[in-house]
Amino acid sequence: MQKKVLDLLKAADGFISGEDISRQLGVTRTSVWKANTALRGES
Repeated sequence: MQKKVLDLLKAADGFISGEDISRQLGVTRTSVWKANTALRGES
């Protein structure tokens, strides 16, 4: 999940909302938030 979220963030031309990401991946916004939080912890 983290890789998919990261790929979408990298491919976005500017801002992309958690809602947009969740819709594209077919998951909840909470799942996107958790993946984003985990990614921030890795940096």
